[in-house]
Amino acid sequence: MSHGIIRYKHMFGGASMLPLLCTYSHFSFLQAVPAPAELVRAAAAMGYRELALTDVDSLHGLVEFVTAAREAGVRPLLGATARVAGQGRLILLLKRDCQLAPLVTAVNDAALAGEAARQRLAGRKLLVLAGEDSAIYGCLSRGEQATALKLARELKALAGGDFWLAAGRDQHMWPLIRELARAVAAGVAACPAVRWLEPKQQLAFQALAMLAPTAPAATEGLLLP
Repeated sequence: MSHGIIRYKHMFGGASMLPLLCTYSHFSFLQAVPAPAELVRAAAAMGYRELALTDVDSLHGLVEFVTAAREAGVRPLLGATARVAGQGRLILLLKRDCQLAPLVTAVNDAALAGEAARQRLAGRKLLVLAGEDSAIYGCLSRGEQATALKLARELKALAGGDFWLAAGRDQHMWPLIRELARAVAAGVAACPAVRWLEPKQQLAFQALAMLAPTAPAATEGLLLP
């Protein structure tokens, strides 16, 4: 098994068919290899009906993503991963039937200024997920529960019921996530980062991992059959 490539059995039905809410394409710099259309085709082949594209500080792949999703019969969930002031990187998903402007503004702020203002999360048009790259996760992993609670309350005040905590791959974090979710009355979403790979892309991924060894979860991939 190559370094950075993790094989997973493809499970069909039940919880395994939950929407994929955190997926990176090659538009995420030094984060992933596949094109948006390749991600869509892989999701459709495995039976997923919904897929989010959440590239880091980028919406460049949305047109290709939406076009491919329509052709494949997969519902596209529009989103991005953006750094927000004081909160680290958050996953932002556009709510159904909402205009694209709030997402574009938040991502542009993060890309141009280094981070988006927290007020960009208000307005009830974006789902806000604190996942593995968020400041909340960092605090929990260091045992700083009080600070994590403060950050979660801040996001809850801004986004209300649209704020969710995201459960990633590290199962040791799940009890802490559940406890924090109860404390702030937030939902918990299954949200492991997806960085799919085709066998032909292994070399490119290995080069990426060498260039960005400290990238969050950069060595987590899924080798497609």
